[in-house]
Amino acid sequence: MITVGVDCDGVTSLPRMLTLLMLTRRNERVFWWLQKFRFLQRLYNYFFRIANPEIREFMKELKEQGFGVVIISASNESYRQELTRWHLENGFCFDELYLKQTPNEDTLAYKKRMASLCVYYFDDNLEIVSYINNGIDGNSGCLAFLYQGQKKEELLDFYLSPIFKIFKTV
Repeated sequence: MITVGVDCDGVTSLPRMLTLLMLTRRNERVFWWLQKFRFLQRLYNYFFRIANPEIREFMKELKEQGFGVVIISASNESYRQELTRWHLENGFCFDELYLKQTPNEDTLAYKKRMASLCVYYFDDNLEIVSYINNGIDGNSGCLAFLYQGQKKEELLDFYLSPIFKIFKTV
């Protein structure tokens, strides 16, 4: 089965302005640590997370066509139940939610390792997309795309291409 991966913050959920200020690589460890607390998880999901309707429809279309769909996030493992609940309540179709186990693992390395489970991966961070596509050790076996608010139809254009049709028949 062909698997497509998507990032969480900035892709399945659209950030509010305060979120953009909070989510920097410099304070990633603090943010990861704060995600251990259920109250803060719910607070964050309620006030700072907005479901992305284009990605929701894109993921639904992929599932209907028989593709595997996974969400890859550098969020804390203890956030799994709340993050899964939020995605399901907002109508997202996916097979698996991958979360980072430890704050010590570099996010770039983590995302590349997890994206290697996919044929395609969508992330809103150019540094992550570039690292997956052109990392130090070469190709990860996954083609990463930069998500910049494209509409569902634009996203499906990649999947309607002849290359993607070849992958689908394998």
